[in-house]
Amino acid sequence: MAILTVPFFLAEVRGYGKIYDTFAEAPFQLYNILQFPLFFMFTDGLIYWIHRGLHHPLVYKAPAQSPHHKWIMPTPVASHAFHPVDGWGAKLAVSYLPIHLPAAEIRTNNYDQFTTLWDRLGSSYRKPNDELFRRETKMGEEEWKRQVQEMETLVKEVEGDDDRQYLHEEEDKKNL
Repeated sequence: MAILTVPFFLAEVRGYGKIYDTFAEAPFQLYNILQFPLFFMFTDGLIYWIHRGLHHPLVYKAPAQSPHHKWIMPTPVASHAFHPVDGWGAKLAVSYLPIHLPAAEIRTNNYDQFTTLWDRLGSSYRKPNDELFRRETKMGEEEWKRQVQEMETLVKEVEGDDDRQYLHEEEDKKNL
């Protein structure tokens, strides 16, 4: 992934990006205020379109997209289960704006990074299940089983026969 991001890094450090050390260097005073919401909206929108594109039926089964969908429950480890090209796409969103200005059925919803704005504009917003907002149910075994079942159904629908192998509970406990 580093090889893919080197061109953006070099462009930034060689002055092609508009990265300012002080507010006085900005092209106009209002820029100092506008740059933050504009960057946020641009990055959020670009990541939305990249993520939505990665969920297209022709791309979804590709090695660059499917690894992080093998994780059923969100964990810190699952957040790193991305193909390098997928990670590069996220970096592209952050690096492209400063250089450009000078001149989760296959999931069909909730592609946005920070907000739900682009999902709402792109008609791909889906309200999460109410169970996930109730303290007494979101961490309960029943809810976890429901989510696992839902994910297994999606995996079966998208990938066909599931090629993952799970250890039996007894074997799993021995390895802890």
